[in-house]
Amino acid sequence: MKITTKQEAINKRRKDGTNISYYLLDEYEVHDGWLVPGVVQPWHHHNLINETLFVTEGKALLHYLDGKKKVQREVVPGDLIRVENTPHTLSNPFSKTCRIIAFRFVPQNLDHSELIKNDKILDADLD
Repeated sequence: MKITTKQEAINKRRKDGTNISYYLLDEYEVHDGWLVPGVVQPWHHHNLINETLFVTEGKALLHYLDGKKKVQREVVPGDLIRVENTPHTLSNPFSKTCRIIAFRFVPQNLDHSELIKNDKILDADLD
């Protein structure tokens, strides 16, 4: 087991007030982002990595391209967004900070869902 502390993460405070802690691991990256009220991220997309966003606090507006059409949708705690390579941005026009956990990885294009769902061995003798 390995624990990475917040002090060991790459902690960035952007000029727009966004705070992000990047936890860079060998096969994936997790980052903890805090979008302050009024922030608007630049439009971007990812070529090789896959990014999944999970909203944990507050709310934000997700902007993305659906074909050539710009779409806007409010995202709230519990929403999970699979970005893939879609051009996107987030903004926070609300009065409270929004917290989003991002998982970024290089996809292998393999379906591991059954393995993930069933790979749990109970250690009853440790109770």
